[in-house]
This record gives sequence, C-alpha cells and structure tokens, in this order.
Amino acid sequence: IQCNRLLRWCPSPDCNSAIKVQYVESKPVTCKCSHTFCFYCGENWHDPVKCHLLRKWIKKCDDDSETSNWIAANTKECPKCNVTIEKDGGCNHMICKNQNCKTEFCWVCLGPWEPHGSSWYNCNRYDEEEAKAARDTQQKSRSALQRYLFYCNRYMNHLQSLKFESKLYA
Repeated sequence: IQCNRLLRWCPSPDCNSAIKVQYVESKPVTCKCSHTFCFYCGENWHDPVKCHLLRKWIKKCDDDSETSNWIAANTKECPKCNVTIEKDGGCNHMICKNQNCKTEFCWVCLGPWEPHGSSWYNCNRYDEEEAKAARDTQQKSRSALQRYLFYCNRYMNHLQSLKFESKLYA
C-alpha cells in the first residue's frame, strides 16, 4: 500500500482498512469504519485549510507554543508603540528601543517615567486613566497571544489524544 499513491491506510487507530481513490488529491474520504480524513495528507479532514497550511500550523504549534508562553510571562509591550520589551534586571525606568519611539516609561505601571522622578526601584504612582489606557493596550496584545495559545493548545491536546488512542488500540 505504501508504494501505491492511489491507496492509503485509514489513520483511525482502531482500523486496519485501506482506501483506494481514482486519483490523488486533497479531498475527504470516509473509511468503512466511518473515519473521515484527507486522502492527500492523511490528517483529519481540514476543509477549508489546504494541506500545506495545515503542515505549517502543526509546525508552528510544535515550534512556537513554549516560546509564546515565555513571552507572555516575561515581557510587556511599550505603552506607546506596543513593541515587546523584556526586562532583564535593573531599575523600573524603561526606554523603548524602537528608534521611532524612544518612550521612557515605568515597567511597573507602564506610565510615563517623568513623574516618577528619582524612585528608580519603587513605583507608588497610580493614575486611573493612564493605567486603564495602558491595561487596554496591553490586553489587546495579550488577547491576540491568548487566542493563538487557545487554538494551539486545543490542537495539540487533540493530537496527543489521537496518539494515545492509537497506542491503546495498537
């Protein structure tokens, strides 16, 4: 079966059947066990996503999920230009490295640095409007990352479940 492009084993863990088609293309096929999958790539049917995009998504999930988790836990965005910034020590006085921005702000409250004066390591300042604006901007960036992580985690969990199931019935 591996040598014939018109034949493919059903990827369902509890099935030993093969599917035969007239010509190779990305289309859904349903095995007699009722499992539907893409004949071209062998993955669960993924319409409207093309096989090459699904492969990219799988690779992205494998490569990026831990990086994204680290970024969410260890960085903040510049309150003006939203560029991601990592604080690796020192005081709370931050200067955005974006050449078009150079905003000076407090790492703790994300507010402008000027009112902080010489309190390099402490932030006791609170301005409701500025804090809300900073939180809103931060939340938009975090929401995009959380949305990606939400779908990536679900995809990876489903994939892991399929692997466990295939070992269980092997």
